Amino acid sequence: MMTKIGCCIFSVALVLSLSVAGCGDDDGQPATETLCSDTEDNDGDGLTDCDDPDCVDATECQGPVCGDNVIDDGEDCDGDELGEATCQSAGYDDGTLTCSEFCGLDLSDCFDFETCGDDQAGGDEECDGDDFDGQTCSDFGFSGGSLTCDEFCTVDDSGCFDSLDTCTTVGSTSIPMAGTLTCATETGTSIEWDWYHVAVIAGDCVYIFADNGVGAADLLALAVDPDGETSYGLTDDYSQLDDERDCSTDTWAGFECPEASVVAESDGDMVIMIGQWAGDGTTPGMDTCNDGMSEYTLYVAVNGTDATPILDSDDTAMM
Repeated sequence: MMTKIGCCIFSVALVLSLSVAGCGDDDGQPATETLCSDTEDNDGDGLTDCDDPDCVDATECQGPVCGDNVIDDGEDCDGDELGEATCQSAGYDDGTLTCSEFCGLDLSDCFDFETCGDDQAGGDEECDGDDFDGQTCSDFGFSGGSLTCDEFCTVDDSGCFDSLDTCTTVGSTSIPMAGTLTCATETGTSIEWDWYHVAVIAGDCVYIFADNGVGAADLLALAVDPDGETSYGLTDDYSQLDDERDCSTDTWAGFECPEASVVAESDGDMVIMIGQWAGDGTTPGMDTCNDGMSEYTLYVAVNGTDATPILDSDDTAMM
């Protein structure tokens, strides 16, 4: 009996041992989900494939990896890989589409074309009509002049000038050149200029002084080098050769007369232009000046020797 009982006990223990061993792997360890893409519950825990915690590190169960240049589910792009996406497909006219660090489309460099010719500079336009978005010749490396805008809304700086260097030699004002000037137009678009020239060679120091007289003109002046590209006085507001010396007659606005000495950059005829402001002394054509005409006297010297400038044109509008 004891033997039989012992036998029975032994048999039960053996059965239990075999049962436990059958619930795990061959090495006696608990069963795991070893196949994570076969749609089967391999370990009998009721969970299959990537839903089973055993598959958390399996390659096929990993989420999208941003930065591997592969567009995965949930990513709009990845690195340089944009798929078929473009600025145009995103609703813009043009531009450069990029991918953000979070694998989303970056539209910051996409843009819509502006309408060239609507007098409003914007988008990729450098200018539009008279709108230069605040730019002047100085923004393009010149001392003065006037920008223009072409038919493609691109800035044309051919009307800009570099500035002549200054020097210190003056004249004795012994050779006066008398003239008269018409007021600037009432529309404010034009100043009437008297044009002169004097022969120079490169390196000459040319002295210019324009004094006023009857009419109490508020004068301004320009000097253009023989190269036709370099000037003095042709800044955007004409302030470079204006109000440097007391006038013989106080101007109506209390300003002064133009005086400067400049260095010629090339051989030939240096152009000297004399004009006058309108009545407020700041903006051409805002008012009418005294009696419509004003007298002035021009003095020129080259390297300290007084010279006689030649009058080429009288009361001619430049701009």
